[in-house]
Amino acid sequence: MSSHLFHKPFVALAAGCCALLACGLQFQLQDATATIEAPTMTVAAPSVAVSAPSETAAPTVASTATATSTPTSTSTPESTSTPSGPLTGTVMQKANCRYGPGASYLYKIGMLANAPIEVVGRTIDGGWANIQFKGTKNRCWINAKLIQTAGDIMSLPDSYRDSSSLPRTNDYGPTTITGVSGGGGSVTADWAPVVLPDYAMVSDIETEYVVEVWTCRNGVPGFYSLGTNETSMTFDVDDSCGQSSHADVVVQIKTGVSGVTEIPLP
Repeated sequence: MSSHLFHKPFVALAAGCCALLACGLQFQLQDATATIEAPTMTVAAPSVAVSAPSETAAPTVASTATATSTPTSTSTPESTSTPSGPLTGTVMQKANCRYGPGASYLYKIGMLANAPIEVVGRTIDGGWANIQFKGTKNRCWINAKLIQTAGDIMSLPDSYRDSSSLPRTNDYGPTTITGVSGGGGSVTADWAPVVLPDYAMVSDIETEYVVEVWTCRNGVPGFYSLGTNETSMTFDVDDSCGQSSHADVVVQIKTGVSGVTEIPLP
């Protein structure tokens, strides 16, 4: 009986211990499950900012090549005839070649018949030719009627538009116009004398004064010169061909031109 009593308390004690152990284990498991939480995955969705296209926005891609309009072709000016020259030729007879286009200008070179020449220019009407010995640059003026040329002299440039090509010396100066009169195409000009010493005076075949006249001749622009040792000269002018006439008086001495004075035409 005693063993039976012993057994029942033991069993009861064992049962209590087991119960306590079971409770402790249950509490530990609950604590463990309470402290272990499932990891929270916070994955942020990527922010994609897509802006709506503006109605007034300019294109975002600019062309690297700027288109330019193709230039339109411009009209080429009409070509003007280029004067030929120099023209080759010969002197037909013995003649004087002078510094200016006229028989009254200072003498420069004597030309023999058949002398080979090159013609490089002319007066506006072709009456006088600006020539040089072939192969040289020593130029002078000769009456165009005294030469033969291999070509038309009028294809050459007008080489005497003023007296600037004449040899100059300022020893005595120009003259002064004292009066101009005329009408109906005829003009008379008067000027003050330029008194020269004997050693400065020109030769007998030249004149101290040369009147140069640019005017119309035979209906076309022309040029002519008149020589005198007096202080007055009457000459003709004509503007009917469209050229405005003008004239001057050249004072010559033995070594060159002392001065040039314009004649105011009425």
